[in-house]
Amino acid sequence: MVMSPLKKMFLRSFKKNSIQLLSIALMLILGVAIYIGIDSTWRSLNDYVETNYRKENKADIEVLIKPTNKDFSRLGESENIKQLEEQFLIEGAIIGSDGKEVLINGVDQEAKLNQYTIVKGKNLNKQNTVVIDKSFAEANHLDVGDKLTIEINSLEKEVSISGLAVSSSYIYITPDSTTVVPNHEDYGFIYMNKKDTKNFTQNNAMTNKLVIKVADGKNVETVKKEIEQKYEQEIISILESKETLNDLATSQKVQQYQSIGNLFPIIFFAIVILMSFTTMYRLINKERAIIGTMKALGYSSFKIITHYLFYGIWMSIIGVFFGVLIGWKVIPNYIWRFFNELFIFDHPEIVINGYQVAIITALSVFSTCVATLIVFYNVEKESPASLLREKSTTKGYNILLERIKPFWNGLKTSQKLTLRQMFRSKIRMSMTIIGVVGCTSLLLSALGIRDTINHVASSVYEKSYLYEEKAYVASDTDSRELYDKTRSNKEIEGLEERPYFILSDSKNKSGLIHVIEDSSSYIKFYDDDKQVNLSEDRLLITKKTAEIFSLNKGDAIQFRNTAGDLVKLKVTDIAELSIGQGFYLTKSAWEKADQVFVPTSFVGKNLKTTFSNDEMKKIVLTKNQENDFLGSMGSTLSMSILLILSASLLLTVVLYNLGTLNFSDRERDMATLSVLGFRFSELKKILSTENIILSLCGIIIGIPFGIKIHEKIFSNAGMGDELYFRPVIDRQSYLITIIFTIVLIIIVNYLSNRKINKIKMTEALKSVE
Repeated sequence: MVMSPLKKMFLRSFKKNSIQLLSIALMLILGVAIYIGIDSTWRSLNDYVETNYRKENKADIEVLIKPTNKDFSRLGESENIKQLEEQFLIEGAIIGSDGKEVLINGVDQEAKLNQYTIVKGKNLNKQNTVVIDKSFAEANHLDVGDKLTIEINSLEKEVSISGLAVSSSYIYITPDSTTVVPNHEDYGFIYMNKKDTKNFTQNNAMTNKLVIKVADGKNVETVKKEIEQKYEQEIISILESKETLNDLATSQKVQQYQSIGNLFPIIFFAIVILMSFTTMYRLINKERAIIGTMKALGYSSFKIITHYLFYGIWMSIIGVFFGVLIGWKVIPNYIWRFFNELFIFDHPEIVINGYQVAIITALSVFSTCVATLIVFYNVEKESPASLLREKSTTKGYNILLERIKPFWNGLKTSQKLTLRQMFRSKIRMSMTIIGVVGCTSLLLSALGIRDTINHVASSVYEKSYLYEEKAYVASDTDSRELYDKTRSNKEIEGLEERPYFILSDSKNKSGLIHVIEDSSSYIKFYDDDKQVNLSEDRLLITKKTAEIFSLNKGDAIQFRNTAGDLVKLKVTDIAELSIGQGFYLTKSAWEKADQVFVPTSFVGKNLKTTFSNDEMKKIVLTKNQENDFLGSMGSTLSMSILLILSASLLLTVVLYNLGTLNFSDRERDMATLSVLGFRFSELKKILSTENIILSLCGIIIGIPFGIKIHEKIFSNAGMGDELYFRPVIDRQSYLITIIFTIVLIIIVNYLSNRKINKIKMTEALKSVE
């Protein structure tokens, strides 16, 4: 089979320009993979959550009330409420399991709200059976048909496992709000027939949770106010579904990725598109002599433009195809490995947004093909004879620096030449600076994501929480008695942490009140790195809580204590605390408000030797909590590493590509200077100086851009109600960014300088003839 001349020329040109063409494909693969990868990750998590909410008929409102046998059916008759169900929620220990606990959901057999999905076995079909958390069962090697004995307040009940399940109400589950990372081996959920829970309540049918579906067209806030008015004395907390810890944890993770995905990949892809456009433009511009030859041989304009468009189309197709493949199949699966340690899923599907794929495909093709069309439009007006000559050199002109006489006159000839050459081609100069600015800012912001997460752990567990251990008092232990026993021990402090339904002028919502010892040695507060002392008559709130409740210093809050009395407090301080949001006051301030200090936990040292196993529910080490937090952020940290590697690779490709193109554009100039008597070493110095100056300009401008991108990512991150992130970039990240860029510049200069030795003077100078 005989190959047509155009096909032969296509293959030869491809081989000749293979480095630039492959660099375009590589940049597109990187840009598309990062864009699609992050986009698919948060969309898949969001899609899984929303699909299961609909499938399991998630309630709109969850109300926790004091345990009661009151009938709430009249509330369900309200026109604002479509459906109401009563449940009994209680924690229990599994006998013979070394302290493993489960959250028992006592539900009616015909329950329709907050359902679960059986993944193995059967639903609750008779009494004395339970449906158990799939992850908890797998971690403890439990299966359908196994027997469990559950103990609550010294009352025991043996049940049989009828099925394993996942639930949209417990995608994320921890024993309390201060535990950041779920431990699927130690804590899980169980669904039990509500009649069976009477075994733990002296044979009384008790209710302590209401789940409510709001009627179509009715406002959720209106329903919440209606419930507050009717059951003010009984309510412990009333939350919209999206305000529960489960929903906040999942939505927070979606927001983290969406926030990063809405900025970083877009900038990344924009740089890729710009660099692809520039590379293609300069590449086709070099082909003007071949275009002139083709015109002279009688090829039509349509055939010529089609021939060159194929370069861009092929590179775009290759880049988009492999980019989508990596972004859809590799990146989300890599990140979801960390999600599985945090959440309870059942075979989630990685989704891809076809609309986004269509847009990036169009932009990729656009970036390469439009560059070709622009070049062809310019050369189309010229005759074949004109095209066969190299484009005439831009006329030299004085630059602005020459007007600064003392400066200009002090420069050497080679330095003046370098500065004039730099400003001779403003497009080349701008593209080099923009390329370095973009890549440097991306690398710095990616390093900053890692720094910010690490800073949260160090600021909380090394500056604010200074205790080594925290012991949680068992429910059947008299904590007041324990507190009196430990008062003489200076290494141990009592801590009371309880959720209350907080009323403020702007918002009513549940919040955690922390009561700490006076002049606590173990819990410290800071605002912008300045310590805030919590004295006896003050109420401190964290910045995140202040934002949620729209509170400022001087504002008042109210809550109803366990006795049903309304307690009023005034906000005096606001401090920055990344983990452990809520309201803080000292024991003296608490007692001054006529409240009794009843510790729910103790913090300090050597707690295991102070308390017996029966007195404490569990004892956790601060170091383990720090590791747990970093573990919970594993998916975000892994993504930051991915972004750092991608930004580094993009920076390498862009700098090498720009260096190669700049040398190619300057080859004839170098030959001319050589003929005029410049030595190779001087030519290398001129070329290197020019590249270094432009790259340093890119670094200097790129650093502040990187800081802004990083701040923007975390200002939009919306990390839920539990976490507060202050954007931080460590000094070493600045150094890494600068040194890495400079090292790459040196390598690129070295490779370009080697080409100077190979310049063929005669061919270079005769290229215009």
